[in-house]
Amino acid sequence: MRSAEDLVLIHGLGANLAFWYPGIAGILSRHYRVIIYDLRGHGNSSMFSCGYTVVAMTVLQVLLDQLGIVSAHIVGHSFGARIACQYAIAHPQQVKSLTIADTQFYCLQPKMPLRDWFYWHI
Repeated sequence: MRSAEDLVLIHGLGANLAFWYPGIAGILSRHYRVIIYDLRGHGNSSMFSCGYTVVAMTVLQVLLDQLGIVSAHIVGHSFGARIACQYAIAHPQQVKSLTIADTQFYCLQPKMPLRDWFYWHI
């Protein structure tokens, strides 16, 4: 049996690694070695003094180095998707695939206050 490929799941702002339970992490673990972690300042991790910036939160390389992972599939949700993209830009040779979900990039979408969002009032 060949070793499973590594798959990193990055949760969004205000969540923690439990976001990926009980469903998706278990299902994906049938086919991948799933790595989930708490973003800085979430769950059991400590916070940087500089706050919640994408660059400050992108400590994924340190984690992968500690685990001896050279390349992985990267999945990010919401703010975690921004972190996943930042990581992919900084380390493209280490990203086998990039999947992002439920995020906003101002270069592609206009900034909109929640009070102006159509579904907020339904």
